[in-house]
Amino acid sequence: MSQTASNADKPVSQIVLLINITELLFVTSTTTVRNLTHNRGLSVMEVAFARNFLNTVFSFLPLWWSGKGLFEGFDETNKKAMILRTLFGNIGYFLHTMTFKLLPLGIGNVIILSNPFAVALMSSYMFGDLVTALDLASIAVSFGGLVIMMLALPKPQKAELADDLIVETD
Repeated sequence: MSQTASNADKPVSQIVLLINITELLFVTSTTTVRNLTHNRGLSVMEVAFARNFLNTVFSFLPLWWSGKGLFEGFDETNKKAMILRTLFGNIGYFLHTMTFKLLPLGIGNVIILSNPFAVALMSSYMFGDLVTALDLASIAVSFGGLVIMMLALPKPQKAELADDLIVETD
């Protein structure tokens, strides 16, 4: 009988280390996106295309080397769910990239990292996860802080928004 360790069996120090490595990689990725779109003049669509292309290559190669098919083990329900997840993920990444093009890095990052608030509420509704009154109060106060930060930002001009979506060709 093979033993598999659950996450609860792992030492807290290992989990904290993995979280810190993830955060470091996320900050590096976010800073790079900001640099590419804000300082180097790449459009959001160019960055999104490059990211999706590289994700495809990095995902396909391990499958190819293992000899597994792209949708091996997926039934029709799982295929539809994966296609929807991919669609929503790509739209989300496009908006994520646009955030860092238009907002200062720190403020954009705070807004992006507010995602767990929505996830907590959705998981409570969709899966019945427990969200206490204290959790809801914390979410409300934190969201209020995000609103205050957003109200303090200067409004971007409509021409700037349109230019960010256009890929220039020579």
